[in-house]
Amino acid sequence: MGGTRIAVAVAAALIVGLFLGYVYAANISGPSTTTVLSVKTSTVTVTTTFTTTARMLETSVVERTSVSTSTTTKTVVKPYPRTLIDALGRTVRIEERPRRIVVLSPAITETVFALGAGRLVVGVDAVSDYPPIVVKLRNNGSIANVGGYWWSYIKVEKIVELKPDLVIAEVGAHAKLREVFEEKGLKVLYVRGGAAKSIMDVKQDILLIGAALGYDSRARELVSMIDSTVREITSRLAAHNASRVKVYVEVGSWQGQLWTAGGDTFINDVLSKAGGVNVFSKYSGYPQISYEDVVAANPDVIIVPASHIGAEEASKIISKLSSRPGWSSIRAVEDKQVYVLLNGAADSLLRPGPRVIEALKMLASILHPEIFGEYGGGDVAHMSVGGINAYVIPVVTVV
Repeated sequence: MGGTRIAVAVAAALIVGLFLGYVYAANISGPSTTTVLSVKTSTVTVTTTFTTTARMLETSVVERTSVSTSTTTKTVVKPYPRTLIDALGRTVRIEERPRRIVVLSPAITETVFALGAGRLVVGVDAVSDYPPIVVKLRNNGSIANVGGYWWSYIKVEKIVELKPDLVIAEVGAHAKLREVFEEKGLKVLYVRGGAAKSIMDVKQDILLIGAALGYDSRARELVSMIDSTVREITSRLAAHNASRVKVYVEVGSWQGQLWTAGGDTFINDVLSKAGGVNVFSKYSGYPQISYEDVVAANPDVIIVPASHIGAEEASKIISKLSSRPGWSSIRAVEDKQVYVLLNGAADSLLRPGPRVIEALKMLASILHPEIFGEYGGGDVAHMSVGGINAYVIPVVTVV
């Protein structure tokens, strides 16, 4: 009987020894644990797939629940390398968490800082000015200036000198630099940025950048905040059975020619979510229109985003706009529903980034004050019976 017990014990020991030997061998020669994140541009969902191999012992955390009981093991999977699908449909593999990044547009800069990853930025475009610390750091040389926003103004050699782990660029403004970036050996991730066509695109950019930089949790928080704002506004509009307000947004003017936002733009989507209807939604992109086109459209509200101006300049814009041929008969002018968005208010609508939350709240109040109250967030000049009501309090923003 004793001999039998000894034989069984020996056999069990051999089996355990063989198993541990196999795991040890696999741990030395097998592939490492990887994390693959696929961020698709057609959906907001970030799908995370873990491929676990025998090397998992390297990242195991052992918890001893009791001296006399069993041991519990939890596997902590390494977050890098990561494989991402960017806005150009390219597969971008990031071997390690980036420590030095260069960002090439205001929308990207705002997203990176909203994620809490501003400390990683070593280079930024010359146009980015939010949050304000960006301007200070660029002016004192802590962050390098890598040129203007559009591809033709980007200083590629300056970017190379900075030796970034990752460059984050936009599909619209920087796609022409793709081959140049590749020739220089730069790791580049493309996002929609200024080319965003919807709030969904903004959320995808936030998740993609968050996944690239290892700020996944904060990215999901920002997206959740955007979703919550959209739900709150749309549900209140529905509860009040609010009618759609006809809106004309003027994004540019020059010698009698005007530019507006078409139906497949970020601005159009924000307008729609805020209870408005874009009178030029039948067009695509940012089309050129005439004075007569606006008169024929007869909008209820006119909105002119104009960054980097003061209340006095905003007043002049409203006066000139009201005196255009035939515009005195436009409903928006007759009812004094003309708004010029200054500084932060303008940027929240023009830059597809985390401040879309403020753009939504602002437009909802402008279009439906009977539901959301008069807008008091600041940086908005409003045509009124007595002249101009100008608010210059900085817009509350997501940081």
